Amino acid sequence: MSLSHRVTLQLEFDLAAEPIEGEVREVTGRIHPFVGWLGLVTALECAAIDTPAGTDHHPEGDLHVP
Repeated sequence: MSLSHRVTLQLEFDLAAEPIEGEVREVTGRIHPFVGWLGLVTALECAAIDTPAGTDHHPEGDLHVP
């Protein structure tokens, strides 16, 4: 059985935006802005990978996928 690695994230959406946009915020305060559904998935993945228990931070900063 593998050990669980859970992450708490806060999602903020701009309901008036088209396409969808907003931010994924880590408990540490780090923010991952996104635009579009693919951008949301990328922001969630980056937040999950870049947690303090994670191994790497992206040197290019937060990823935006329009």
